[in-house]
Amino acid sequence: MPISAEMRRLEARFATPGWPQFLSWLEVENIRGWTGQRIEFRFPIVALVGENGAGKSTILQAAAASYQSPQNERYASDFFPDTPFEKIEGAAIRFSYRQGNNNNTGAVRKPTNRWRGNTTRPKRLVQYVDLRRLQPVSARTGYAQLLKKGVAEGASQAFDAGQLQRLSYILGKQYSAAGISATDAGADKTVPVLNLADNRYSGFHQGAGEITAAELLAVSYPKNSLILIDEIETSLHPRAQRRLMRDLATIARLNELQIIITTHSPYVLEELPDAARIYLMEGAEGKRPVTGVSPEFAMTRMDEEAHPECDIYVEDNRAKALLGEILANVDRTLLTRSKLIPFGSAQVGIALGSRLIDRQSQKMTVAARATAERKVFAHLS
Repeated sequence: MPISAEMRRLEARFATPGWPQFLSWLEVENIRGWTGQRIEFRFPIVALVGENGAGKSTILQAAAASYQSPQNERYASDFFPDTPFEKIEGAAIRFSYRQGNNNNTGAVRKPTNRWRGNTTRPKRLVQYVDLRRLQPVSARTGYAQLLKKGVAEGASQAFDAGQLQRLSYILGKQYSAAGISATDAGADKTVPVLNLADNRYSGFHQGAGEITAAELLAVSYPKNSLILIDEIETSLHPRAQRRLMRDLATIARLNELQIIITTHSPYVLEELPDAARIYLMEGAEGKRPVTGVSPEFAMTRMDEEAHPECDIYVEDNRAKALLGEILANVDRTLLTRSKLIPFGSAQVGIALGSRLIDRQSQKMTVAARATAERKVFAHLS
């Protein structure tokens, strides 16, 4: 599936010099099964994909811990604490980053009982959106009590025209107003509130996808910042997932952002170019990041069912068996990445090929069409 116009524009902008801030790579050692493998970031929006426990959230948290952020300061100790069940020792987060024309490296380490290197980290605004922000309002700690205590609505942070337009685009509804309202129960007890036509309703009565979209758009995306989003597709239907990715592509291009996300969604992966997909594999040798995987490959690795990357048409079951043996002899994984489809006699193949040619171009000349048909026949033979 071709990527969207918004993503192509981001590709073109990133290909020109001058992207001012960029986290180029990360290495995580002795934390949650990581043993120093390098994760390279090659695009302004990168999706980490893999099975549960593959280490996706660990990479997001390591990225957040690599910078000093003027707001929402996070440290490695916030993400990787000692607990009664395990102790972090001999750990390190190493990273390479670009600021202007300068490329630098840095690290934070925990050789024994303290993390070191926090004060020498580069400065950059980091926004980390974790799973707790994306829970339904009624499921959040302490929120159910708001309904029993007669808590009143406080000040509201209304969406500006741009945020409102983005929300309407992503969810496919025309909202007349939106915002995040505080309550007099405390500054940490905020609730999204939306207006659709003449109806005003809070996060207690919104769909989970509306809450996700509203709270993602309520996050500020200042120029040159690093945005980290865990499980970006949470509660969003496929069309909304695609629109969200196209919206982020536009915001990333305009504000020169770097966005790293985690996902299990094929719809999110299909919106990204090859360089923006990183699959985290688990094997006998430990974790292995693989850049440039197709959405079909990623889904096949995470699913009981195969999601082939290509369809290969053969004449009959004998041809299917023969080609299957050839593929298995070259690389057994090719069998799960391909779907072998017997179609019948060569004449059926020629007819199918002719129909495909007709659909692809109504303006082909007779001579060009005949040439194409001969190529199809030669290939099938």
